[in-house]
Amino acid sequence: MCKFDQELNFNRVEVIVHMLQTLVVHHQDSGVLKIPPPILSRVFQTLSRGQVNLANCKKITSTLFPFPYAQMIAVLLVCYMIMTPVVMGCLCEKAHWAFIFTLLPVFGTCSLNYISRELEMPFGQDYNDLPLLEFQEHMNKSMLMLIHKEVDHVPHTSEKCPHDFDDCKRGISTKRPRHFLDPQGDKPVPKQVAQEPKQVPKLPEPVKAPEPQLPAPSSLEQKIASLESAIHNITQVLVECADRLGTCTCANVRPI
Repeated sequence: MCKFDQELNFNRVEVIVHMLQTLVVHHQDSGVLKIPPPILSRVFQTLSRGQVNLANCKKITSTLFPFPYAQMIAVLLVCYMIMTPVVMGCLCEKAHWAFIFTLLPVFGTCSLNYISRELEMPFGQDYNDLPLLEFQEHMNKSMLMLIHKEVDHVPHTSEKCPHDFDDCKRGISTKRPRHFLDPQGDKPVPKQVAQEPKQVPKLPEPVKAPEPQLPAPSSLEQKIASLESAIHNITQVLVECADRLGTCTCANVRPI
């Protein structure tokens, strides 16, 4: 009635919210919704929260920026764009500096004015508006999901489900459920036998050059000892020769 009778001019959203609340109360009284009242009160709380958010959106659309304030800002911007080049031309000696100091502040103030106009009304079909159609499509998909026959399916475990801790730990996987079901008959996919890795032939090890064998410590010590004995014998022979030469020279010397 509120949709087709234009004389009533009712708010359809408020009528639908009232109908939902009446429907919940009726089925809770008839025993269809066997839910405790503290939990059922969250349903009314969610409905009222949505109604409050809708009222806030209406405030944004109906309470616009004051029109006299907007007109005064437009007039002051025009005066600012006219006076800024004159003042900069008097202060700057070179033309390019006057152009730069005029362009930057005028461009910045005009940009802020246009940005504020875009933010004033976030609802619509512009590029910077909120995607209300996408929000509504997402809401419709959520409602359709709730009335699907498989949504009220009570979860349970199968007879083949392992209950041992070690078996459950071995069966942990990061894959999605569709990897474990057959798309034709929804049957578990048989586990693939892990193939043994191919044996790679080992390369022959490189032949190492033989290390030079050093003489044993015992033989080295014997050679050093024999060398020392030989040096000792040679020194004794030299000393004896020196003594003989000294005696010979002393005997041959005659007194003057």
